[in-house]
Amino acid sequence: MNLYVYYQVSPGDHAAGRAAAEFILRHVLAETGIGGRLLHRRDRPDTWMEVYEGIDGDADFERVLENAVVASGFARAMPGAVRHVERFVPFEQR
Repeated sequence: MNLYVYYQVSPGDHAAGRAAAEFILRHVLAETGIGGRLLHRRDRPDTWMEVYEGIDGDADFERVLENAVVASGFARAMPGAVRHVERFVPFEQR
């Protein structure tokens, strides 16, 4: 499974938001071995996305991710930002 998390960041929250997002990525990597990536939209740099690919055991991964979000202070760093989570899986080979 691949997991995509996107959210809107207020312009004044970029520095604190970047620190929180990078904490999340480091925590997830340390706990799961999955290195996520942080991206922003080319045409709207206030829209950010975390990308996590190759996830096995998605319930465990999502628990680790949620713990990382809380520990990062995401809600304080980016007040009002809502994390939207999308899950994608590859088509089965036939």
